[in-house]
Amino acid sequence: MISSSQVVILLAIYMISLFFLAQWGQSDSKAAKRIRNSANTYALSLAVFCTSWTFFGNIAVSTKQGLFPISLYLGTTLTFIFMTPLLKKMVLLKNEFHSTSIADFISVRYRRSQGLAALISLLCLVGIIPYLTIQLKSVIDSFLILTANSEQSLAFIDYLDVIIVLMMAFFTIVFGVRHIDPTEKHPGMMVALAGESILKLLAMLIGTLWICYIINPGVFSIFEKLSTQAQLNPNVLTISTQQWLSFMLIGAVGVITLPRQFHVGIVECRDAKFLDRAKWLFPLYLLLINLFTFPVALAGLITPGALESSGILLLTQPLANHAPFIALITFLGGFAAATGMIMISAMTLSTMLTNHILMPVIMQTPSLSAFKRQILPLRWLMVFAILFLSLFYYRVIGDSQLIVNIGSISFVATAQFAPILIGGLIWRKGNLAGAYSGLTVGACFWFYCSLLPSLIRSGWLDWTILSQDSGFFYWFNPEQLFAIQGISTLTNGLLWSLLANILCYVGVSLFTKMSEEEQKISHQFVDIKNIYFKNDFDDTTPATIELHSKKRLITKVFQQYLPEDLAKLKLQQSLTKAEIRDQDHINIVELSSLKNSALNSLAGAIGMASAYKAFNNINLINIDEEQQLASYFSQFFAQLQLSPKEMFEQVNFHQQKRELLESHAKQQLDTIIKLETEIKQRLKAEQIAKSLNEDLELRVTERTQALSQSNNELNNTLEELKLTQGQLLENEKMASLGGLVAGVAHEVNTPIGIVLTSISFMKDKCFTIINAMDDQTLSVKQLSKFTDDLNQGFDLSLRNISRAVKLIEGFKLIAVDSVVDDERMINVHDYLADVIRSLRPKAKQAQVNIKLTCAQDVLITSYPGAIAQITNNLIINSLVHAFTDVTDGSGEITIDVKRLAQSIELNFSDNGCKLNEETKSKLFEPFYTTKRGQGGSGLGAHIVYNLVTQKLKGTIELITDQAHGKTFKISIPDSINP
Repeated sequence: MISSSQVVILLAIYMISLFFLAQWGQSDSKAAKRIRNSANTYALSLAVFCTSWTFFGNIAVSTKQGLFPISLYLGTTLTFIFMTPLLKKMVLLKNEFHSTSIADFISVRYRRSQGLAALISLLCLVGIIPYLTIQLKSVIDSFLILTANSEQSLAFIDYLDVIIVLMMAFFTIVFGVRHIDPTEKHPGMMVALAGESILKLLAMLIGTLWICYIINPGVFSIFEKLSTQAQLNPNVLTISTQQWLSFMLIGAVGVITLPRQFHVGIVECRDAKFLDRAKWLFPLYLLLINLFTFPVALAGLITPGALESSGILLLTQPLANHAPFIALITFLGGFAAATGMIMISAMTLSTMLTNHILMPVIMQTPSLSAFKRQILPLRWLMVFAILFLSLFYYRVIGDSQLIVNIGSISFVATAQFAPILIGGLIWRKGNLAGAYSGLTVGACFWFYCSLLPSLIRSGWLDWTILSQDSGFFYWFNPEQLFAIQGISTLTNGLLWSLLANILCYVGVSLFTKMSEEEQKISHQFVDIKNIYFKNDFDDTTPATIELHSKKRLITKVFQQYLPEDLAKLKLQQSLTKAEIRDQDHINIVELSSLKNSALNSLAGAIGMASAYKAFNNINLINIDEEQQLASYFSQFFAQLQLSPKEMFEQVNFHQQKRELLESHAKQQLDTIIKLETEIKQRLKAEQIAKSLNEDLELRVTERTQALSQSNNELNNTLEELKLTQGQLLENEKMASLGGLVAGVAHEVNTPIGIVLTSISFMKDKCFTIINAMDDQTLSVKQLSKFTDDLNQGFDLSLRNISRAVKLIEGFKLIAVDSVVDDERMINVHDYLADVIRSLRPKAKQAQVNIKLTCAQDVLITSYPGAIAQITNNLIINSLVHAFTDVTDGSGEITIDVKRLAQSIELNFSDNGCKLNEETKSKLFEPFYTTKRGQGGSGLGAHIVYNLVTQKLKGTIELITDQAHGKTFKISIPDSINP
C-alpha cells in the first residue's frame, strides 16, 4: 500500500532534485558547461515531445488500435531524418532576427506583421490550453490511482491540482522566464529537460519490461498466447491507410509547429550542427521509449480485468501484482513527462501572449504606457494565467468526450502553421495577404471539422448536425464534409483544414502584389543561408551623421521597454555588433548596421513585429538619410555590375564554398586527431610487444615444463583411473559371482537335505531289522516291508543326488564363464534358465516371479559369461529398485527371447515402478544410483551397457512408454566376428 504522504514526499524530492539540477546546469563549472553545450543534451531536450500521452495514452490506444500510435513518432522521425537542412536554416534565421517564438519567427517573414503574430498566438492559446489539461489530468489521476487504497487522508488532497499548478508556475518562472530577452538561452531549463527525458526513458523501460518479463514469461510468449485467443478484445478497430498517413503527417509537422517543440528545437538551439546529432539520437529515443508499448498493450488484452484501466496500465498492473516500487517509478516517469511539457508550453505561450497581444495593446494605448517596462511581471502573470486556465478547463470538461480527442485536435490546430512556415522558407512569392487568408481559413475549418464535433458529442452544444441523413447539413456534416464516407474524423479535419489553408495561401499570394520590404525579407528567408555580413567594403563613404543624436533616439526606445541599466547594456551591445567605436560621426552604412543591431536587440525582448513598429515611430533614419542609403547601394551595384539576383547567387555560392571548406577542414582535423591517436597507440603497442618479447622465451620454457609435468600427472591419473575402473569391474563381477554361489548353495541345499533325510530314515529301518534278527522276531512280512522302504529310499536319494549334480554342473559352467569368458556356442534357453535358477532365492524373497519365454533350439556363438552377467545385473537391478513397494506377490520379471535373421532380440521387462526423467537420462552413466549410501555402486547398468555394445557388439535401448515398469530391448548378433 502506498500512502499519500509517501507520494507527496517523492514528488517533493523530485522537484527539489530537478531544481538543483537546473541550478547546476546554469553554473560556471566546467562539467556544467560541457553538459549544457552538448549536442546530446539538445537531442534529449527534444524529448519534451513525449508527454504523459506517451506513457499512458499510447498503451490505451494500442489495446484498441494496435500499432497505430507508432505512426505519430514515425512521422516525427521522418522529419528529423529528411528535413534537417530546413531545420538548420530556421536556426540561422532565428539567430539573425532574434526570434522569440514560432509566432515571432513567422511574422518576421511576412512583413513583421503584428496582426499575424497575434493571430498565431491566439490559435496557439486555443489549441494548446486543452492539451495542457490532458497533462494535468494524467498527473492528478495517476496520483489518485496510486493512493487509492491509502488509509491516510491529507488535508490538502482536495486542492492537489492547485498545488501542482503553483509548483509548475514557480519552476517555469525561476528557470524559464527570468530574462526579458527570451532568446537568451535557458541552460538550466534545458539540462533539467534532458534529465527528465532520461528519467522518462528509464521509467518506461522498467515498467514495460517488468510487465513483459516478470508478470508474463516474455514478449514472444505474449504473442504466442495471443495467437491462441482469437477474440480477446471485440472492440479492436482496423486502422485504415488514410488514418496512418494522417497521424504520420501531424507527427511530422507537429515536431516543428508545436510551440514547445519550436522553442526547444529552434530557439534554444545553440549551434545548427547540433541537428546532425539530433537527427539520429532523437529518433532512437522515440524508438526506445515506445519499444515495449505494443507488447504491454497485448499483455493487457490477455490479462483478465486489465482493460478496465487500460489508460493507466503501467500503474494498475504493478499495484495488482504487489509491486509498489515499480508503480512509483512509472508514476514519477509520467509526472516528469507531463510537467516538462506543461512548463515549456507555459513559458512559450507567455512569451507569445505578452509580445504579440499585450504589448501591441499597450503600445497603442497611451494610458497603459507605464506597463511597457513591466515585461517580466507581465510574462509571470501570463504563466499563472495559462496554467490556471488549463486548471479551469480541466475542472470544467472532466471526463467528457472532448478530453478523449483533445490531443489530436491540438495537433491539427498547430498544423495550420505549417503551410505559411514551410512555404515562407522555400517559396519567395508567399506574402502577408496569403498568410493571413490561409491561416484564417485553415483555423475556421479546424474549428468546424475538429473542435465543433467534440463540443457537440461532449454535450456542450445541442445540435443535431452530426446525425443528419439528408438535406443541407448532410452535405456539411463536420465529421464527413461534403458527404464523403469512410473517412475518419481526424483525417477529415486535417485534410480539409490544410487543403483550404494551402489553397488560400498560394492563391492569394499569387494574385496579390508584394511590397518591396516583403520581397527583401523573402529573399533573405529563401535565398541566403547566412544573412548577416558587414558592409565595410567601401571606406570612402563620408561620415556626416551625428552619432550622439542617434544613440539618444535608440536609448529612448530601449528605456520604454527595458530598465535603464539594461537599456544602456543593449545599446552598447548594438554599437559593438555594428563595429562602431568612440567616434562622433558615422556614415549611412554604419547607421543602417546600427539600426539592424538595435532592432534585433529589442526584438529579443518584445518580438520583432513590436520592435519594428517601435523603431518606425522614432524615424531613426530620416528621409534624407534614406536617399543617401539608396544612392549608396545604387553605386555599389553599379560597381559590381551585378543584378540583385546575381549578387544573391554569388553570396550563396561563396557561402556554400565556405561551408564545404569548413567541413573539409573539420574532416582533416578529425583525421589528424585519429592519426595521432593511432600513432600513440602503435608506439604504446610496440613498447608492450617489446616488453612481452623479453619475457616470452622464459614464459614459454616455464609453460613447457609446467605442461610436461601436467601431462605426466594426467597420464598417471589416467592409469590409476583405468586400474580403478578395472578393479571396480572385477569387484562387480566378483559380487555377481558371490551372488551366484549363494544361489547355488540355496538350490543344492534342498536335494542334499532330502538325500540326508532318506538315508537317515533307511538307517533307522536297518537298526530295527538288525534288532529283530538278534531277537529272532524277524518275520517275512516285516522283511518284505523293509526291502520296499529301502528301495524307495535309495530311489529318492538317487533322484535328488542326480538333481544336485545337475545343478552343480550348471552352476559350475556359469561360474567358469564368469571368470574365464571364452567364446563358445550355447543354448540360449538352457543357459538363461540356469542363470535364472541361481537367482530364484532372491526373487522368492522379494516376492517376484521370473518368467522366461524362449524357444528350445535357439543357439548362438557368443560370450556366455557376458550374457550371464547382463542377465544377472538386470534381474538384481529390478529386484533392488523396481519392487521396493511390492508386498502382494504381484511383481513379475519377463525375459522374452526372439530369433531374428542374424541376431537374437532379448526383451527384459518388469512391472515395477516407473523411472523419473533424471533416471531415464542418467541410467547408463557410471556411478549413478538412486540407492546412494545403501549399498548401490551405480555400476550395474553401466556394465550392462558396455558389455552389450562393446563385448557382444550389440545394441541396448530403454523403453518406458508402458503403464508400469520398464523394458530393456537388447539385440545381440548370433555370432561374434573377430
